[in-house]
Amino acid sequence: MSYTEGENGITLENAYPMEDSVGKVLSDPNQMFDFTVNINLYGSKTPVSYEVTAEKDENSTLGDSDVRIYLEKSTDGTNYNAVSQPSGYIPMGDADEFGAQGAEMLLDRGNTTDTVTYNYRLRMWVGSNYQVSGEERHFTLKVNVYGNDGVNVEVNGVELDKSSATVKLTNSLQLNASTTPASPSDKTITWTSSDPRIATVTNTGLVETKGVGTTTITATASNGKSASASIKVEVDNPNITGAYTYNETTCPTGRENTCEVNTCLLNKTAGSCPAGTTISYKVNDTTTQDFHVLKDNGSTLTLITKDNVVANARWSSTDSNDTNADAAKSALSTATNGWNQTTRMITKEEAEELGCKVYISDNSNNNTCPIWLSGTTHAHWTSSSVSTNSQDAWRITGTQRVLHNNWVYDSCAVRAIIDISK
Repeated sequence: MSYTEGENGITLENAYPMEDSVGKVLSDPNQMFDFTVNINLYGSKTPVSYEVTAEKDENSTLGDSDVRIYLEKSTDGTNYNAVSQPSGYIPMGDADEFGAQGAEMLLDRGNTTDTVTYNYRLRMWVGSNYQVSGEERHFTLKVNVYGNDGVNVEVNGVELDKSSATVKLTNSLQLNASTTPASPSDKTITWTSSDPRIATVTNTGLVETKGVGTTTITATASNGKSASASIKVEVDNPNITGAYTYNETTCPTGRENTCEVNTCLLNKTAGSCPAGTTISYKVNDTTTQDFHVLKDNGSTLTLITKDNVVANARWSSTDSNDTNADAAKSALSTATNGWNQTTRMITKEEAEELGCKVYISDNSNNNTCPIWLSGTTHAHWTSSSVSTNSQDAWRITGTQRVLHNNWVYDSCAVRAIIDISK
């Protein structure tokens, strides 16, 4: 890469304030500065990154906001287009990876895999708001061009440190990396993933998806330069947002990080997601709720909330069960108002399909409900009444983990059930 110019810089002298519309078309050679950036690529198409900056001479006496700086760019040396609109001198504030210092102003930045020549034209004038005084002042800029000699990493042709990618759980993503300068000692790239549960990456840059969520892939060259990008792995339903899914029977609460990722969401066969599998799901634009799989119907999952959505509610608004859980359903509707899905309560039959048995006095049926369904303390209502007692309804107990009849006027918790697509 080479940078060609005449006298390197532009100085405001004997200038008067003017409007931007006038300054943008200045044509006097003393009022504009032309320079050229040539990038020649030999052999492989290794990306070259560069940036153009302006550096104010420390002896300048005109204020940063009093000058107007305007840069145009051309690939043919004839037709120029604005890189940005006129502005005052604005320092970057911090040094960057190209080598520019914080006191410099960023004018342009680019990346190319082709041999190209860029023609630039810089104009500078005194802003129209400047109040002229009898004091002589001046302002001088020097133009610098920097090339990136670190690691360039791409995601499908886009620089990794300026991009992100979204892939499906079934897919893999090939990342490409190269280093400049291309000396043998600088060609080694080390790849890492911040969350191997989501995706891992081989030493060739092949990202292999493992779970649902977001991980950061980083490529580090042997010269210490590195670049990173966010890789989001998702399933067909974008509302399934958990960083990973797991089966409660093999991943006890508190040990989720040590568990294998459950990829049942990819399988449209009924029963592929076992009952009890935990899934995080966006019930609306702002709320994510944790659920357990109640039933896998193939392409559809029936989910029940991991926790109670109502702490205490009567089953009925009267002391009989002929109102069909009107009080509990009303409390559930209020608690889930704003969800995108219709909610309901679990039935006694659904609980029995999962192994729950009806309480008997000798306690031999205790602990038949899965712990993920019953919990360990609070009971929660089903939507089923007790046919043999007009004042009772069925609930799932937390301490005994069974189905137990209870007076409809008592208070119990309520959990929500929804149906979603895989």
